[in-house]
Order: sequence, then C-alpha cells, then structure tokens
Amino acid sequence: MLIPNLRMQYQQCVNTKRMYQTIRQQGIAWAAASRDLPAGYQVNGAADPEPDWAKRAVGIHREQEFFFGDKYAHISFMKEYSFSEDGHCRLQEKESVSMEKDNGTYRYQITLSDRIPASALPGSGNVPLYQQYRKRGIRRHESQIVIRNKAAGALSALRGDPALATAINRLLADPSTSRTPGTTPHASRRGVDSLSNSFQISVDRWSPPNPLPRGNDKHLVLGQPCDIISSGSLAERNWYWHRMHYYPGPLERPIILKSEVNFGGNTSIKEATKFKVSTTLDPVLFEPAPDLLKQLGSQ
Repeated sequence: MLIPNLRMQYQQCVNTKRMYQTIRQQGIAWAAASRDLPAGYQVNGAADPEPDWAKRAVGIHREQEFFFGDKYAHISFMKEYSFSEDGHCRLQEKESVSMEKDNGTYRYQITLSDRIPASALPGSGNVPLYQQYRKRGIRRHESQIVIRNKAAGALSALRGDPALATAINRLLADPSTSRTPGTTPHASRRGVDSLSNSFQISVDRWSPPNPLPRGNDKHLVLGQPCDIISSGSLAERNWYWHRMHYYPGPLERPIILKSEVNFGGNTSIKEATKFKVSTTLDPVLFEPAPDLLKQLGSQ
C-alpha cells in the first residue's frame, strides 16, 4: 500500500502545481491565490519526474536481531516519505532508528531521529550509530527475564492449588464438558483444535530432500531449512527455522527467517538477508552506549 499511496501524493502535488500555473497564466485571482503558496514555491517549470521506486528502494526497511543466552537485541531502521512543498514535488526521506536492548538485567528502548548528513559527521572513520542522529531518546525498564523470574517466584506459592489449576483449565475448556452441573471444565484436544481452527493454522514442515537440498526449495531461506506455518484467517505465513522455532530460554523468542502478510491484496514481505550462528557475540550489542546511559541520569 505504501507505493500506491505515495504515487497518489505525488500526482496530487503535480496537479497542485499545474493548477497554480493555470491560474497565473489566466490572470484570474492570481494575487489572492499566490498568497496561499508556501515561501519559496517555484511556479515555473515542471515538477520532478515520478521517483524510480525500485531504484530508491522505497518501502524497504532493514532490521537486525541478535540472540545470546538471556540477552536480546532488535534494531529497526525506518524511513518516512513525503514530497517537497516547493513546487518541485521531490521525494524526501526521513530516517529513524528504534532499538530494544535487553542485557538480562535491564531492557532499554532507544530511539534515534533527525539524521545528520554524512558530510557533517565528525572524523573520517566509522561513526557510532547513535552519533549519526541529532535526537536521541532512551528509556530503561526491568529486563523481561527479571519480570518473568519474579512472576515465577510469586506463582510458586500457588503450586498445587486446585483453584489455580481450574482457572488455567478454563482457558482451553471444552464447553460441552461443563454443561452438566457439578462437572469441572478441563482442557481438551477439542479445545486446542478449536483454537487452531479459528485461525486456520497449517504447518508445512521441511523434510530433508535426497541427496542434497535444492536451491529452489520453498522451505529454504539463505540455505537454512524452515517450517512454514500459515494462518488462513490472518492471511499470514512465517518461515520458522527448522532446527528450532524459538530461541531456548525463559522467553522463547521466535526465530523467523521470512514472513508474508497480505493486506487487502498487497503483500508485505520480510526476509532475512544474513543469518549466522555463532558461539560468541560482543556484549556491546546488548548495552547502550555510555553517552546514552548518561542521558538517563539527566531525565
């Protein structure tokens, strides 16, 4: 939907320019109309041609995700688009970054915006990501791991409590078993199947081909075998890493190498372009930069 919407905005910008050109040429109420123009608006000449959407990689966003023990990091690079209001109808990009860094003790949410032009960046070497943006925000919360451990401790006192077991069972209870007075609702296969059917879940598992995987196997992403889990009601498909669908740990974060979601006939695709399994990762990936941590103290 992004490019069709942007194409409509571009055409509206061009039509507005042409309207002002016509008004000026005809000399009808030009003095009044010109007062509504933004400062510096160029009435003369043609607008810029429609952008080459593919060449500009419009609508393509980049993400990075890291898993290591109880630590987790997720970085999203986003772009917002608009057209200049100076009569040129030039496509403009506004970049921002959103980060989640969880070191197992604290979870940090970091936002970066108002990117500094590369020509204005200090030095000639690699500039840290956060220094490439003028506006920086940071918030700190307890790690989700800590919250989960606290909850587990609070619930430990309830182990063996029949009332708690009944409450949990009600979540997946088969209604037909609770119609008789005095019976206890309980989880059943029918209840689980009903939940699955409501989302129209289907699983297409990868099976090792013989003798070697084929490059065009629909289950392969970056050469990694995946199980494809689809939801008909949500019009969504996800390629879970076959070796493990979830990274092991208290939170079991999903390992998805590709996803497709259909919105009104338009498909949004996210696909891994790099996948690496490593026994070590730099702890810096899960920690905010010292300057950002100092910013917490001033808030």
